[in-house]
Amino acid sequence: MQHSAYPDRYDQSQAIAQNLISRANGLPGGGLQPAGPGSAQVLIAGMDSSLYHEVRYPDGNWTGFGGLGRTAESVSVAGMKDGSAQVVIVGSDDRVYHQVRYRDGSWSGFAGLPGIGTTLPAGAKKVAIAGLPDGSSQVLIIGTDDRVYHEVRYPNGNWSGFAQIPGIGAANFMTAQAISIAGMPDGSSQVLVVGLDGKVYHQVRHADGNWTGFNGLPGIGTTAAAGGKKVAITGMSDGSAQVLIIGTDNSVYHEIRYANGNWTGFAGVPGIGTTAAAGAKEISIGADPDNSAQVVIIGLDNHVYHEIRYANANWTGAVSTACPASAQPTPPPAPQR
Repeated sequence: MQHSAYPDRYDQSQAIAQNLISRANGLPGGGLQPAGPGSAQVLIAGMDSSLYHEVRYPDGNWTGFGGLGRTAESVSVAGMKDGSAQVVIVGSDDRVYHQVRYRDGSWSGFAGLPGIGTTLPAGAKKVAIAGLPDGSSQVLIIGTDDRVYHEVRYPNGNWSGFAQIPGIGAANFMTAQAISIAGMPDGSSQVLVVGLDGKVYHQVRHADGNWTGFNGLPGIGTTAAAGGKKVAITGMSDGSAQVLIIGTDNSVYHEIRYANGNWTGFAGVPGIGTTAAAGAKEISIGADPDNSAQVVIIGLDNHVYHEIRYANANWTGAVSTACPASAQPTPPPAPQR
């Protein structure tokens, strides 16, 4: 069943697992197929841990969610320039799996991504994936040891294998509790993490494979790294990147990294009917070819919301979007007296 992108209200899935929206990240060729340029794909793991997928068409209509027949603890999806999408998950067995959604809407089926020194799928807590202009993709995971690992899937389908990401200063590894990655038009990628210290850090992987090292992103009114719980980043067609975080106050904040490396600083993203920053449990952001961005959050009320930030910096304001009824939780028991 189709749903409007702008309903008054739906009875939402109260999904508390990852909710991610994938765009073409400003890459040549535009949006995802079969929906076409300007479309978006949303992937969630519901309260029952089942995976659901949905497409938002350029005219604002939604396909409605369809189940993928798999459970997951963490999910991520990346749009590719050929119109396909790639999905990476942490399964219920705490292992990492990957699959492709082809532009005709068919799926390849999940396959494990081997860990370092083993043919078994890598163990992980969190996953993230981004598409690159050359048709490759890059995967980030937080391993069961809390370290951040990175690997490349080349356009021919071969994989580089996982390697640790350099940490802060002389550290040869980074530990984290939340991760996100964005592909950039110049072939670089940008990584955003919340470290185990609860602070937000950013670094760039250049197209030649070299890393800049992590730097803290200052909070509002301070030079110290912002505190955060969740992070999301997307690459824009003009070479800039847009960042979302959920702060330690559970509010959503946004900032831009310009193509020259300068930052705007964080500002709150207003909630519905208020100028105060929206509260959220999960966040995601994706880029449109026209340099606008689309945001999906799971609010503190466990409802799923969508909004657009136009290229002129105006926001549409958040609206509810439909989720699968089968992902709704069992009503809570009556209070004990």
